[in-house]
Amino acid sequence: MSDENVSVPVLRHLTQAGASGGWSKLVTEFDLLLPFWPPLSPLPISVSGLSPNRNHNQDLVCALRELDESATGNCSCVGIFAADPFINLEAMSRLIKELGVHTVINFPTISQYGLHFLRQLDEVKHGVVSEVLTLARFKENGLSVGAAVCRKSDLLYWESIAPSFWLLCPEIEDFKQGHFNPSRMKKAFEEISAATDKTVYVLGDDNIIKTEI
Repeated sequence: MSDENVSVPVLRHLTQAGASGGWSKLVTEFDLLLPFWPPLSPLPISVSGLSPNRNHNQDLVCALRELDESATGNCSCVGIFAADPFINLEAMSRLIKELGVHTVINFPTISQYGLHFLRQLDEVKHGVVSEVLTLARFKENGLSVGAAVCRKSDLLYWESIAPSFWLLCPEIEDFKQGHFNPSRMKKAFEEISAATDKTVYVLGDDNIIKTEI
């Protein structure tokens, strides 16, 4: 691929709800809503939801219960850890719709662990298929769905529910040198864009949504 930057569509903001003990204040200009993650965490926001000391969905439910429709501003999508076998899907669907949000996405996604580990999860039926089944149920509940992916091969998992857009995410390995390396994502963006007619958004490092990779 050329060294030139590739212009891509972007989610304008990656915004976390809540801060140090409270969920009442929410920035109004954002498109992807996630539960709060302490800024002193050594992990960037783009992969921190996979940390073993987190309960992403429980934190998300706490945030949703504290918000009202006027607080969600431009939010168009809620990030859900869809591989969670204990997710209270009915309650979460209700809370999301009450806030006037109409789209959910499997973010964080276990695909961010990397292809090798993902294959092991697939073997025990805890891989991306579990995320697809969860989002299919959200779709049955009247919500639109987007799909977070890390590579072109991930698209095959999602054919059955036809997500309305794609969010290309970094893998944990993209940070292995201590900083974000976009080289793998450049190739993945090119391959995914060539394979779909849906919009492909790109999630960059830390809390930055990159307009170019």
